[in-house]
Amino acid sequence: MVNVLLLLTAKHRLISTAVILDVLDTVNVFHEQENGSPFFDISIAALPGDLSAASLYKKYRRIAADERPRTSLLLIPAFESTDIHEALRENRHFVPFIRDFQQQGTEIASFCTGAFLLAETGLLNGRRATTHVQMCRPFSALFPRVQLDPGAVITDQEGIYTGGGATSTFHLLIYLIEKYCGRQMAVKAAKFFAIDLDRIGQSYFGVIQPERAHGDELVMALQDKIEETFSRSLVTIEDMTGSLPSCKRNLLRRFKKALNMTPIEYLQRTRIEAARQMLENRNEGIADVMFRCGYSDPKTFRKLFKRNTGLTPKAYRDKYNRASA
Repeated sequence: MVNVLLLLTAKHRLISTAVILDVLDTVNVFHEQENGSPFFDISIAALPGDLSAASLYKKYRRIAADERPRTSLLLIPAFESTDIHEALRENRHFVPFIRDFQQQGTEIASFCTGAFLLAETGLLNGRRATTHVQMCRPFSALFPRVQLDPGAVITDQEGIYTGGGATSTFHLLIYLIEKYCGRQMAVKAAKFFAIDLDRIGQSYFGVIQPERAHGDELVMALQDKIEETFSRSLVTIEDMTGSLPSCKRNLLRRFKKALNMTPIEYLQRTRIEAARQMLENRNEGIADVMFRCGYSDPKTFRKLFKRNTGLTPKAYRDKYNRASA
């Protein structure tokens, strides 16, 4: 029997813990039907004073904060990300806890925003990881030593696993089930939960959300210019910065510090987001969309669009525009 420990982090998302437990419990039912006993022995670890552990999760054995039982796999669910710094502060108790288990050979998997807590331990430094696509920028800003792959659904690095956002939880669970239980059980679970085993990316779920909370008025002025003029194919960053009261070098430095990207990258993302919205909501040809978003070379447009979304413009339109289906 494989010992699994689920952390009930502060402000954990119920849908995340529910999916994890439902999938593992279902595999246990399948295994018991076929072999007479469950496959996973599931325990939970909660913060001191967390009453949900006693009410919502009472069927699972709870371990105390000072316990370090032999565990094969430790799971970190998603938690609310409205204030990620506060979330990490509230979960700081788990940082040495996670490290201790990793040092005794326990494999660790994080789901969605749970990657922030895993990264806080330092165990992701130098490793490839993923998280929810909408949280990639703050993740990179907080943990620059982690090799973040925003488009990945799952990552596997020497017994440390990370999963992307939302439904990627299912994909990481199926991946772990295949590793521990075998391919046959993984396929059975995937069919039961109607999970697409061929999904390879999550980039196309991303949405560009321009950051304005940094408070740098000069940077916001350049953001405004980019968003106002992105459709002009011949416009350059030099054109946009020329009228701003700052030298180019200082402006570029401040822009990078505030947004963790260069103005060129911001321009490209703005154009790609505009293209995405047009492909989702309009019936214009792809060439028309390309020109309206400031691109004139089909090859360049296709390359940049796929780099940012994981799909070609045509594939994206076919997937998200009902009228084109």
